[in-house]
Amino acid sequence: MLAPAAAAQGKSEPIVIGTKTTLRSKVLKESRPVWIHVPAGYDKLPGQRFPVIYLLDGDEHFTELTGIVQRLAGNGRMPDAIIVALPNTTDRTFDLTPPAASDSSRFPWYRGARDSVAQRFKTRGGADRFLSFITTELTPWVDAKYRTAPYRILIGHSFGGLFVLNALAREPGSFRSYVALSPSLWWDDGRYLATLEQQLAHASLAGRSLYMTTGGSELEGEMIAPARALAANLATGQVPGFQSWYRVMPGEEHNTNPHRSTYDALETIFSGWAAHDSLFLRLAATGDSMPLVAHFAALSKRVGFEVPVPVAAVNDLGHFILQLGRVDDALRLFRFSAAHSPGVASVHDALADGLESAGRRDDAMRAMEEAVRLADAAHDASAAGYRKRLARLRRGR
Repeated sequence: MLAPAAAAQGKSEPIVIGTKTTLRSKVLKESRPVWIHVPAGYDKLPGQRFPVIYLLDGDEHFTELTGIVQRLAGNGRMPDAIIVALPNTTDRTFDLTPPAASDSSRFPWYRGARDSVAQRFKTRGGADRFLSFITTELTPWVDAKYRTAPYRILIGHSFGGLFVLNALAREPGSFRSYVALSPSLWWDDGRYLATLEQQLAHASLAGRSLYMTTGGSELEGEMIAPARALAANLATGQVPGFQSWYRVMPGEEHNTNPHRSTYDALETIFSGWAAHDSLFLRLAATGDSMPLVAHFAALSKRVGFEVPVPVAAVNDLGHFILQLGRVDDALRLFRFSAAHSPGVASVHDALADGLESAGRRDDAMRAMEEAVRLADAAHDASAAGYRKRLARLRRGR
């Protein structure tokens, strides 16, 4: 029998972080699963576009990446993003690895077990084919189906990290940022490293970035040396407009490295994204929005797509200030949000808060009418709550 507290609980609802679909590929001659995550409130922001993160080994890392992006974006450290994850359903080794000689060992530091690539990996070398699927079929499909910004990130771990480096060398224009976590640069007894360095020396890397890490544990030891060598090689190249970072993550093992490294990678790539608190406070105190607007205009120029001022953060500050009794300051923030995002229902709801607190009930009703209109048009579930509030304002209570 259920305990009384459990029996009294309300209806259960699922927690949804994404959707699963499939895409038929002419390149691969088969259907592949694709997992998609869109930012919370995606449907409530009809004009906004989002960068896209493409994630290899999606079945392994999808949930942690969605959490990382939500945490960083929710605190102004990066833009909200669409996540496109590719689970492994066929032959992971073939999809993610470049060619290797048949006499190369699996792990060069396991000298006691010299089983060759041909023995351990019966299939290999399909990385270019899988990259063609991603660049010629998957990304156009995503761009057609979702409101994407022209900023793509590719993330991969282990063989996936090797694939990321191969993609950077072979098709550098396909993504803006490349994240290689514990890349298997031991591949082909390390011979692939020389090939990779030659390819990167002739690649058009301007405007691209590479973030690479390895763990700090003993079993990452033979991965650290080639990764460090590649990082040094890229540093001496000094390609104008190309940024690269390499870090050893202390205490991280091969399978724990992706989580901490992904957080650090995204925070590093989007360093300087957050506007300083003083810019929001200046807007509240004086109504001067120019420094805040200038900050996001500079970001837009840097990343190549329009970065809107985060009105949700502006309104959160407005509600906090409103609780302190600073009604005029809060109203400045709410009015700014409504002016910058007039098509978003929630900004008019927030404006109504400020107007009602200022004793301007008629103006608050007009703001709520606009919130209801926009919510209805967007099929926003908040519309019912907005109607109740509008009715209360009309009754004068």
